[in-house]
Amino acid sequence: MMTYTAFGTPDDVRAYLEEFQRFTGADELMTVHQGGVVDDRILSLTLTAKAMGLGE
Repeated sequence: MMTYTAFGTPDDVRAYLEEFQRFTGADELMTVHQGGVVDDRILSLTLTAKAMGLGE
């Protein structure tokens, strides 16, 4: 499912997710992180968290 996909720099990802949240009116977002191996999915999750100012 690639209908809604955030990618790019940390600022790009943050802006996309914040706009998506405003558009939907959701009070939380669930994200899915694709990757060939678990380490790639964990890296994607970690980078997203940092982009959103979490886990610092």
